[in-house]
Amino acid sequence: MRVSGIVSSLDNDGQVAYVPAAKLLRADPAVGSELAVIVAPGASVNAVDSALARLGGEPAVSTGATARGVPLVNVLRTILRAVAVVDGLVCLYALIQACGLTVQERRRTLAVLRALGAGWGAVARVLTGTVLTLVVPAAIVGVALEELVFGPALSRLAIDYAVLDLGARWPELLAVVGGLVVAAVAAVAWVTREATRESVVEGLGA
Repeated sequence: MRVSGIVSSLDNDGQVAYVPAAKLLRADPAVGSELAVIVAPGASVNAVDSALARLGGEPAVSTGATARGVPLVNVLRTILRAVAVVDGLVCLYALIQACGLTVQERRRTLAVLRALGAGWGAVARVLTGTVLTLVVPAAIVGVALEELVFGPALSRLAIDYAVLDLGARWPELLAVVGGLVVAAVAAVAWVTREATRESVVEGLGA
């Protein structure tokens, strides 16, 4: 059979060949068949899936890897998870530092509040305002960059291997927002505890 094309693929160890259907069916009439559909940029993958299903097909997005491609994908997944954990810890450290800086700048104000009877909760509310001014814009900008810049760019890089939909979905968005909330609460609680350990007299004399 005449070679008609070469494709880079993680499926089947990269051993993919395009051959005339008639010759293949003559050699093996019971052979299975797959139809590859390239979705135009900006088109809805769900709409294409629905149209193929109405025609009697069983559409599946080509995003996985098989054979020797599986260990590589698993390693990359593990690395990305480790990077996400490190990024989360860096964000937590940055929030703690921001809260600590707020305490230093408003040390006397916080001491006056505590002298007037304000407790742990009042200090925590002051620091919560500082954290929200950082977390809310960061979440909005992060989602926008993922949806408009990074997602489409990485999808184009991987187009030779698979169709990757890297848009921001609700589960991922909720996970990111939840992580930010946890980091914010932890930072506020930690710095508030440290700030309230100082005596009111020391704070007023700062």
